[in-house]
Amino acid sequence: MPLHPTPRKSLCTVTVAHHVMSTTVSCINFVNSRGFNRRQLKELLNDLDSEQGDLVYHCEVQWLSHGNMLMRFYKLRDEVKQFMERKGKCIRELNDSKWLCDLAFMVDITKCLSGLKVKLQGPPSFSASCFQT
Repeated sequence: MPLHPTPRKSLCTVTVAHHVMSTTVSCINFVNSRGFNRRQLKELLNDLDSEQGDLVYHCEVQWLSHGNMLMRFYKLRDEVKQFMERKGKCIRELNDSKWLCDLAFMVDITKCLSGLKVKLQGPPSFSASCFQT
């Protein structure tokens, strides 16, 4: 068994990441593109007594910040779906269980990568020890 992923597996992972990120960023940009949309979403979240008060902005510069954005989007997926439907902009991926599983996968991966980054920024240590729990 090779130590590195096969090109097909790598391509699949990149495709999943792109598909999840493009839909998520599209929804977030739609909400944040107009102040009125953002206020309406905040009101909806308030009316539904949501734990989260707003969506996190998307930042292309630091890819590890995607983890926070994806986590918040995942937690608010039902509310975002409801908001988008009210606006007449149905997002079919929010009804697709496979896409939702891919979203959950991306949330977990970015969370692990963010944790690893924090560990690597700490005191000098051997890289393999970062993977031990």
